[in-house]
Formats: sequence, C-alpha cells, structure tokens
Amino acid sequence: MRLTLSILLWELGLYRNSRRGRAEILQRNQRRFTRLVSYLQKHSPYYARIIAERKIDPRVATPADFPSLTKPEFIANFDEIVTAPGVTRQRIEAFLEKSHDPADLMDGRYVIAHSSGTSGQLAYCAYTLKEWVQGWTSFFRAVPVFGPLPRKTAFIGATTGHFAAVTLSQTTHWLKIGLFHKSRRFDVNTPWGETLDGLNAFQPHNLSCYGSILGELCAEQERRRLKISPRTIICGGDPLPSADRARAERVFGVPVIDIYATTETSILGITEPKSQGMVLLEDDLWIEWQDDHLLVTNLRNRTTPLIRYVVSDILKPAAVQEGYNYYRGFRRVESIDGRREDKIVLVNESGQTDFIHPLLIVEFFVRGAERFQVVCTGPAAFTFRVKPDAKLSAAEREVVGQKIRAKWDAMLAQKNMRNVRYEVEWVDELRNDPRTGKFRLVISVPTDADDGLPGS
Repeated sequence: MRLTLSILLWELGLYRNSRRGRAEILQRNQRRFTRLVSYLQKHSPYYARIIAERKIDPRVATPADFPSLTKPEFIANFDEIVTAPGVTRQRIEAFLEKSHDPADLMDGRYVIAHSSGTSGQLAYCAYTLKEWVQGWTSFFRAVPVFGPLPRKTAFIGATTGHFAAVTLSQTTHWLKIGLFHKSRRFDVNTPWGETLDGLNAFQPHNLSCYGSILGELCAEQERRRLKISPRTIICGGDPLPSADRARAERVFGVPVIDIYATTETSILGITEPKSQGMVLLEDDLWIEWQDDHLLVTNLRNRTTPLIRYVVSDILKPAAVQEGYNYYRGFRRVESIDGRREDKIVLVNESGQTDFIHPLLIVEFFVRGAERFQVVCTGPAAFTFRVKPDAKLSAAEREVVGQKIRAKWDAMLAQKNMRNVRYEVEWVDELRNDPRTGKFRLVISVPTDADDGLPGS
C-alpha cells in the first residue's frame, strides 16, 4: 500500500516536471547526479575505482567526467557495478534459469529484467521494487487514471520470462490493486486465431503490444475478425511505423501512445497527445545526444547504476524545440532509427504461413549461450547459430545445447510448427553484416554474402 501511495506522489512530481523549463530540469538533474556519485563512491567498486583514477570530486561531477559504458563492458564488469550485496551475474543467471514467471522476485526483493536486444548478447538489470515502479511511473503520464473499474489491460508480447515489457505488466500484481485493474497476457507465440478470440472475449480498455504487431491488429479489426473498442493503445518493444500509427488511430478511433524504452534505462521517450510528438523524458535520465547514439545516465537506479550507458539508436531532433506549454524543458524527437528485425516466417503443420516474432529471439535466454543468431534456410527450416560461453567444457556445452533445443521445441510446438526442422550450430564468432556494418539477429533470406557473417 505504501508503494501504491508513493506512485501518486511520483505522478505529482512528474506533472510538475512537465511544466519546468530546461534550465530547471538540468539543475535538478545535477543535484541528483551529485547524490548518485557520492553513493557509488561508497557502494560500487567499479565506479569507486573510476572516481579515484580520474580524481573526480562528487560535489562538482558531471557525467562527462566518466567514460562511456558499452553493453559488453557492462556485462563484463557487472559484479563490480552493482551495489547490492549478493546480487551477482552468476546468481541472476541461476535465477533466470529456474524462474519463468515475471512476477517472481529474486530473493523476494529484486526485480530482474533481461534482454539481448538486437545484438544477440544478453544483458540484465536488477532493480528494487521501488526503483522498478518509479522507473516506469512515466508510463502513467499517458494512460488515463480515471475511467471504468476494474480497468482491463491486454498485453500482447513475449510472456514467459523476465522481459521488461511483460515484467511491467506484473506491476499491478506487486501493487496489489487487482480489484481495480485486471490484466491479461497474450503470448505472441500463440496461434494468431487464439489471440484474436481471447481479445474479443476480454474486451480490454487498454491495449498494449509491440509496434510491429499494431498494423496486423488494425487489419484484423477492419476484417471484423477482431472486434474490440480500446480507449487507449500503447506500443513499445520495437519501432512503430508512422503509417501503422495513423491507421490505428483511424481504425480504433483513439490515440496511440508510443513508448521508447530499454531494459537498462526504462522509459527514454514517449509520444502521446499532450506531448505533441515524442519527447525525451529527462527528469529521471541524463541524456547526452550524439550523432549516432545516446549516452544515458540513469538517475534513479542505484542497484544497477549506469553512467553514460551507450544506446545505439540514432535520433533525429525535431525542427522546433520551443514554444510548447507541456514538457517545456524536454527535448523533442522527430524520428528514431532503431533496429527492427525480420520476422521468422515459416510454414506450419497445416501448410499455412505463420511467423515467430523476432522479439522472442531478442528475449531468448539459455544460460551458457553468450550470443546467437537465426538464419532461415527454407520455408520450414532454420539454423540457430550460437556462440557459447568460452568457459564451458564440452560436457557443459552439450547440456546447453539440450536446453536450447528444448526451448525451441516448446516454442515451435506452441506455434503448431512441429514440422519445422532446425539445427544448432556452434560458432566461435558472430560477425556484423559486411554490407551494412551492423549485426543481424535474424537473417530471413539466405544469400551468398551470409556465408561470411559468422566464423566457426
């Protein structure tokens, strides 16, 4: 109950922040950063070492005094970055291996969220429940507080694991407000017809899904196979095409809220009616906007503190940054060049074409699989390339392979794709695409050039 009441106070603070000017936002962030650095000097071996080596004075420090932190560096130094005793990479991996329910808390206290992102490399964060809820409170900037009770929210996405989006859907469970808010999860890997039937029966007030799914939901609503009347639509997880957004607002007759977030930073940006386009939510984050990436400092999470964390999306600033009454102190974004992976399109047991959503691959977790990639090799076949943890023995790697196959077998069975054949290929390295210089998590159409991507 205390946490639930705290949300109301945080929401009040967010409302005040939305009215602050740019200078006031920056001054507020500087005070919070000073407190954060003072805390890390005492509790984080990694940052304490940097503070000492660079002779950083916490009283006047800014993020620019610290080095940037890439995802591989974050993973390699995880145990020294975290500040909570007993929260280690090994213990988190053991927890994730056993727990598939996003409502589970590690040690009954810590929210664990993980994602491989589009790099195929797993990263995870630990939050106290307070940090987690506070980090996602910005979500309620756009979702109406008042309305019919109990409020019903449908989430369509990857649901069996500790992924950020589905873990967020469990927040109402932790807040113990089930009498006022009912949520139902629809797994993105369920046969599509079953999902449509479930949505029709549930009739959600809030519809939450990946950006890449919204267009298909619009098509089903137009065909009348889907018959729902949501009051709010929330998208996140992957980029939302502007055409799909416009189509959804026309088909459903309600605004579409676009959430820009990562597992490591929570919500970075939001598009909703009052924002008049996407704004970067800089009252909890210190964001350094570079030409080809962002450097993000999380001002709220002290359990897994991140200073100048590299987010590799390319953002184009809006042409007009001033003259708004709401979110006055926040910078505005015209477009985000994020990564949108291909679907894995396969023929199922009935001879029909269906798909496995790429975010199921993004969220794929098997302990000991360091990086991975999917290469479609035919209409009902693919290869799963895996770079194993270098420390694994031959016997341990065999066990990892068995777990990978068990996970894939379950995913394919759920999708009525037991006919699909695949192989697990061990590789020493997964290289970037030589044509684009970027890593491709899913290669949907094999070409001769793909032969040069990974080395084995």
